[in-house]
Amino acid sequence: MGSSVIVLVILFCLTVYGLAACRRPAPPADGTLAADPPIEQNRGGVVMRVKDVTVLPTSFLRQYKGSLDLGWQKVYQASVIERVITIGIIDIEVENAGDIPISIYPRQGEVETSGERVHLELCPSEFGGSMQPKARVEGKVFFFLKRRKYSDIPWIRYSTGAPVDSAGSPLAEEGYRFVAKVVLE
Repeated sequence: MGSSVIVLVILFCLTVYGLAACRRPAPPADGTLAADPPIEQNRGGVVMRVKDVTVLPTSFLRQYKGSLDLGWQKVYQASVIERVITIGIIDIEVENAGDIPISIYPRQGEVETSGERVHLELCPSEFGGSMQPKARVEGKVFFFLKRRKYSDIPWIRYSTGAPVDSAGSPLAEEGYRFVAKVVLE
């Protein structure tokens, strides 16, 4: 199943079931950068854009598990093993605008919402790694919430480390940190 079919299935479910989708950022109280989507930050010449964030109930994947592609099957299996009730998807684009090769790992971060914080080490995404100068990559980062229903999530804060050069030295003092408000549609 192609990615366009998955997008159509998600859009269908968003329309029919009124699932939550993060479309607009929350006004940050702690100085976190938040702008109209896509939310964008530059760290050491490496631009990360959070293009969209979606939260879904686990039942969404259970309903379609027979027709999911391998990537989504991994997400579903991980959600069952972890006994989660909400699955989140962060659609990210990274651009190395600099002149040196870098490494960046968007899936090695943390997601926080009111009442729950999760580390993304067990994320079934392969997104991240080495990037050549002037390269641009897109990918998805998944997160699983065990205590918060998708409809009870007012905001999501996503953070991940700064990019590093080929010697492993950070290109910026701080990593990326995004806040998005969940808007029920």
